[in-house]
Amino acid sequence: MSWTDAIGQAALGVASPATVGIPFRTDSAVAADRLLFAMLGVSLVLVAVLVALYVAKRRGWLKGMMPAGLGRKDDPEPLVLRAAKRISASTSVYVLASGDREFLVVESARGVTSQIRLLGCHGDSRGDLP
Repeated sequence: MSWTDAIGQAALGVASPATVGIPFRTDSAVAADRLLFAMLGVSLVLVAVLVALYVAKRRGWLKGMMPAGLGRKDDPEPLVLRAAKRISASTSVYVLASGDREFLVVESARGVTSQIRLLGCHGDSRGDLP
């Protein structure tokens, strides 16, 4: 085959046997109705799980699974905020109490440091701040 024949065949859109590629599939691998039913099924299962979690939360079945922490309703000594004071634009001081113990918490947005200190009782000598 001469080069003029190759140019003529290329211009006409005729492919030579050397340039024929792999014949790709023209039909889809999954039919549209099967894909729709699969997506609908997954959506229904997701909605059923969300409804079951909502009902379990409303009935109180999930309370036993929650981690224990300060401030729970059944906690005999909840954590109470006694005082809060902003001492600068980026620093706040909080006094928290749990039963007979008090904590001083200093929070600062500039430095990534928070300080927690156990404050002593009124008659205790450990309660003096340095």
